[in-house]
Amino acid sequence: MADTSFLGSINNQSLKFRVNNIASGQLNDSTTYFGYKAGLTNPALTHNIGIGSSALQNNNTTHNIAIGDSALYGNTAGGVTAIGYKR
Repeated sequence: MADTSFLGSINNQSLKFRVNNIASGQLNDSTTYFGYKAGLTNPALTHNIGIGSSALQNNNTTHNIAIGDSALYGNTAGGVTAIGYKR
C-alpha cells in the first residue's frame, strides 16, 4: 500500500518553504537550504547545504556547506565548509 500522507512532491521539483513570502527552505536531489533567506540569491546552484538564517544567502558557487546564522553569507569560493556565526 502506497503512503499517501506525506509532505513533499511527487515530481522532480524542489520542495520549497516560505516565511512571509521570503524563501526559507529548499530540498531537492542536490541542494538543501533551511533557514530564513538561506540560499536566497542563487537557489538553483547545486551541491550546496545551507542551514541557518541567511546561510549562503549571497553565494555564487557550488559544493559548499554552511551551518549557522549568516554562515558563508557572501561566499565567492567553491568547496568551502563553515560552521558558526557570520563569516
